[in-house]
Amino acid sequence: MERASGIDVSMVSEIRRYNETDTSVLNTLIYINGISFYPWNDMKEFVKSTFKDGDYWIPTCGIPRCVPGCHGIFEGVKIRYSGNVVKWKVRRPIQTIQDTDGEYLPVEGYDIYRFDRVEYMTAINNALETGKKIVASSTHPVEFVGQFRSKEFLGLKTADIAMKEK
Repeated sequence: MERASGIDVSMVSEIRRYNETDTSVLNTLIYINGISFYPWNDMKEFVKSTFKDGDYWIPTCGIPRCVPGCHGIFEGVKIRYSGNVVKWKVRRPIQTIQDTDGEYLPVEGYDIYRFDRVEYMTAINNALETGKKIVASSTHPVEFVGQFRSKEFLGLKTADIAMKEK
């Protein structure tokens, strides 16, 4: 099913305890038409997706330094750009579902979302700025949902910002 979609992106921090140390874990929340896309998302992959078409491992499990294929996610989000439109093709659902007998069954099919490119870039940039403020003000060590560390995060820029700075 293909639909025009609105997107909202935010970054949130929660305190988790690792090896008796409180750690601030930063996660990216993505809402499409007001509905949560997936509970844990990798901002580095999301930002990489702003540069060119491709398959991106945006949904991930909720632990820092997660890798593709973890948590039942076996396919990235297919992202394509055409003029002022950003198109996502996402396997539905990202994971398998459990039937009434407790068996896990794959559900075939895809959802296709179309976003306004300006709205899309603005949402990602706003979330990045919020995330950078959280990192700067954190009194705890910071970890990230996804595959990167603080130095990398602080240097992340979307394609539209990188082009403006040239």
